[in-house]
Amino acid sequence: MKPQCPLLFLLFFVMLHAAFAQTISTQKGLTTAVFTLPEGTITVYLPDDIRSGDFISGTIQVVPAGKTARQAEKNLGRLTKFMVELGGQRFAVPGIRGTLQHQLDNISSLHRFLRILNSEGVQAGETIIRCMPARQPSLQSGCSVPTHALTAAPFRVTGSFDGNSSNTQCRLGDQPAAILAESPRECIMQFPVSGSGMQRLVITENGMQECSGTVSGVEMQVTSGRLSLRRGERTFIRVDITGLQGLHDTARLTLTNRTVDIILMQPSDDFVLLLPPDSVANGNYTGRFDVQSIRPGNFSVNVDLDLPQPPVYADNRGVEAGGIKLHPLEVDGLKNGMSDAFKKAVTEITGNRATKYPELDGCGSCLTCIQGMLDEGKVALVGDIGNILMDHYVDLLVGKAGGALAWIKDKFDKLEKAEDLAGAIADAVRKGEIQVVEFSEKMCGYCLVSAIGFYDARTQCMDAFFYCKGSKMCCTQALTIIHLKYCVNEDGFKIPGTGLDIDVISK
Repeated sequence: MKPQCPLLFLLFFVMLHAAFAQTISTQKGLTTAVFTLPEGTITVYLPDDIRSGDFISGTIQVVPAGKTARQAEKNLGRLTKFMVELGGQRFAVPGIRGTLQHQLDNISSLHRFLRILNSEGVQAGETIIRCMPARQPSLQSGCSVPTHALTAAPFRVTGSFDGNSSNTQCRLGDQPAAILAESPRECIMQFPVSGSGMQRLVITENGMQECSGTVSGVEMQVTSGRLSLRRGERTFIRVDITGLQGLHDTARLTLTNRTVDIILMQPSDDFVLLLPPDSVANGNYTGRFDVQSIRPGNFSVNVDLDLPQPPVYADNRGVEAGGIKLHPLEVDGLKNGMSDAFKKAVTEITGNRATKYPELDGCGSCLTCIQGMLDEGKVALVGDIGNILMDHYVDLLVGKAGGALAWIKDKFDKLEKAEDLAGAIADAVRKGEIQVVEFSEKMCGYCLVSAIGFYDARTQCMDAFFYCKGSKMCCTQALTIIHLKYCVNEDGFKIPGTGLDIDVISK
């Protein structure tokens, strides 16, 4: 991203460090912990896929505070006297940037403490790093290179690595790309600012070429009108993206209003726009979003672009897991079954709106939009499910869903591992225990609608969620979710004569 104004358009959460004493976030393959101290900031980058027993690599980066070069130099000297502690192992804070390498123990706890200690060994900050339980090593070799990457942002390559970034080299065209973190299952690098256009990416480990691929560098520029508004004044946010040609799946543009007490952003303060391949066939996207001031002041908006990762597909031949014969289905069948179940649900919803489903009063435009989306939209089997679930309130859904989501939550609750539900669901997708189908979001007036379904290969039942999001011209509530639960036959349709459970969730 190349910001054209001082407004805080944040593509990468490391920029958040000025506002918080300590923050931890996960995005684009990285877990990033930022500690803000009087002397400046210490940022630790780690892989977002960490498991007990892993050998991992990360990066420690230092930004000294100071209005002058002399002040910054003095604070840098103070920062280098701090220590980073992970899982009991201590690492010296580098001058500006250095590597962290750590062997995780095999304890069952999902928590690892990441601490900052001053020169006297006194704790100056602490956060928790989550990890998953150890699992059997993957038999796969090589790695999978995404087809598109956002310039000046983290770029994740999944595959077989050893977790040691010191023996990994990555070149993009004729220039090296810095390795930010590595686990045995992924390597995250910093995609260069100058990496726009088609580039050849080559990754080698221990001197042996692991994989290569052609990557399209995607640039995003964000501009705005006035940054400081009086009450009632209007302005705009403009997003220009290039390099999207040849997408194999849908990209996701997210705008989040960080100053909801100062401005109102249309169509909503937390807006997600899907960019399917056919909508950006020429590689370009331009969007303009209206902003209106509620009270005087400066405002900030986060703008983020998630590009599609190589998909993970379930095995349609059936999968054996723990003695249970699983039955994955064809995606088209699940898609048609979701559409059919929704049509049956609308009949009941519209017939009982005044009593049984008062949350759906005024949501007629959303119901119509959903049906059009299911009939016309493209459907995809989702591989990188973690971010999608978090976008759609995974904790809320898991508590309501039952089915696939319920048994995953129950399993992880019993093991005190419920904190990483999105990771647990992604793991179940990889094992073929569940399938996930997602529809491209659709904008109908002021109403943004989307749909996602979770097929439980163990029970052969579906949990489908339909989202209505936007202003009161869409639905009364900011977010209304229609949840359908039903069991399917071999074609993916609802089994005749069986029940259709309907639940409406509003937030």
